[in-house]
Formats: sequence, structure tokens, C-alpha cells
Amino acid sequence: MQPKISVLLPVYNGERFLEESIDSLLNQTYKSFELLVLLEYGSNQASRNIVYSKTDQRVRIIENRECKLGLAQSLNLGIREAKGEYIARMDADDISLPKRFEKQVKFLDRHSQIVMCGTAMKGLYTDGHTDKRGYFTDPESIKFECMLGNPFGHPTVMWRRKEFLEAGLFYKDTPYSEDFELWKRVVEIYPCANLKEYLLIYRIHEESASAVFSNTLGNVNSVLNKEYLKKHNIEYNLEAPFFKGNLTEGELKYREDILCQICQIWSKPRECHKALEQRVRQLYTVNNVYSYKRYWERFGFVYKKNIYDRLRIMVSVNLHKVMSSVRK
Repeated sequence: MQPKISVLLPVYNGERFLEESIDSLLNQTYKSFELLVLLEYGSNQASRNIVYSKTDQRVRIIENRECKLGLAQSLNLGIREAKGEYIARMDADDISLPKRFEKQVKFLDRHSQIVMCGTAMKGLYTDGHTDKRGYFTDPESIKFECMLGNPFGHPTVMWRRKEFLEAGLFYKDTPYSEDFELWKRVVEIYPCANLKEYLLIYRIHEESASAVFSNTLGNVNSVLNKEYLKKHNIEYNLEAPFFKGNLTEGELKYREDILCQICQIWSKPRECHKALEQRVRQLYTVNNVYSYKRYWERFGFVYKKNIYDRLRIMVSVNLHKVMSSVRK
């Protein structure tokens, strides 16, 4: 029977959390899937033992026996081998909560125009504490966010295989940012969404790529932003992070100009107002300049000076200031 989902699970060592990750997939409430374990060349015996101990018929091991492919090409191999209508991602140190597939399939089945769907996730640290990582849920906010930041939790995504293949959407060998580079191309073509629910636990530990390569990751993402915005005739000449504090007035205005130009890409810029408002609030707050007057003078054009939006933003700014003072 044809599986509804093909799950791509790249494995290179990682035996510390591997079994728990695989079991979280096999214990999903939604059962119609195949698990493609993409076993990389040179994986150690401990991780191989775990993978080959799984007798569930839904597990299909694709072992690279000739040379190391790397993450991007391993995932592309999985995409080509996949049989499911949908393709889902998962990493070997994360945990998919039991209803993840059930809820994503239900959403994609009901929203035929959406080609890729991620979810919110919880970060789990070595000391046991957690944090919540939510993402924008509507297509326009996601597209806006993708201009400057990553709008998806990579191990949470599920997409339509047919549409990706038709558009030639495969991963590129972009060091530590294979996902971010791909999403930038995806959102240009297809509407995407995220579920508000927290359906995956994302581990942050000393061996995780996000921890080991954090500095390199930031530099690579800045290059990707520059290349992507250039396609829209927007000059992005920042070496430092976009959303940082202690900026001079000139540096702050330059970032405001970039945000204004991004808004002008759309014929109806208000459709991306959720992402704009959150990102400007972040930029203004860390630089202690968050005010209704400044926001409306720079970004009022997005709303065509609508009185409802004017009042809504005024209330939002003042409420944020009150809540910030209470927290202090």
C-alpha cells in the first residue's frame, strides 16, 4: 500500500538520541508513512546497530556505501526515493510528538493551496529547561520573514512531493543553512503555512549543529539575505545581525529603509503586516526607540493610513511598553 508520507531522517552517528527519535516517529497516531533512514557513509557501529535493530516494516534504510554525501545530498537522495504524497523532515536528535503527522496531514488535506506546512516547536536544553519557538502561520508573513530570517523549524516541515519535484526544489550544498536557502526559493513559488501547535521537541546540546556552528551560520545567512534581496533590487550591506542593539541613528534608519523596501515588493503590503510589526518591534525595543510616532511615520504607508490600523498600532505600542515596565 502506498504510504501517505515519506519521512526523511538523515543519520550520521548521533546514537545518543537516535533511538528515541526513531521511536517518536514509529509511535505516531497517524500510521500511513514510510521512514527513510538516510544512513551516511562512515556512520559508527553504534548508530548502525540502532538503525538495523528496527524491524517495523515502515522503516526503509538507504545506506550510502561509497562516499560521504553530506546533509544536502543525502536529503536529495531521500526526496528522489520517496513514495509518499507528502514528505516530512526529522532530525536524529529531535522528538516528534505523537499527533504531529496526524495534524499536518489533516491541515494539508484541507488546504490544497498550501504546499508546505511546519509547526511550532519546543527547544530542549541539556540542563532540562525548555523554551517555545513559534513561527508565523500565514503565507504572506512567512514570505516576509524569509527575507531576513528563517520562517520554519526545519525538522517540523512537511511538503507536497509532486509540487517540489515539478519546480525542481532540492537542497543545495549551503553550509549549515541548507534549509534556509531552500525555503527562500520555496516561498517565492508556493504559499506555505505553520501550525500554531507545538508538535516537535528540538534538542539544543553541545553536539548539535546550531550550537557548534552558530557563528558560521549567522555569516552564511547574511550572505543568503544579501543575494536574495538583490533579486528584488534591495541592497543589503550588513555584516552584523539585522536585529541588534546599540545602533547609531544612521544604522537604525538604514535597517528601517530595508524593511520599507521589503514591504514595497508586495502589491498589497498590509498582507504581511504581522511579520513587519513583530520585526520592527524587536528592532525598536532593543534600541530603546519603540514609539507609535516613529513606527507610523516610517511604516504608515503599509496600511494606507487606515484609521483602524492607526489606533490598533497605538494601543499595541503602549501596551507593550506597559508590559515591559511591569516585567522590569
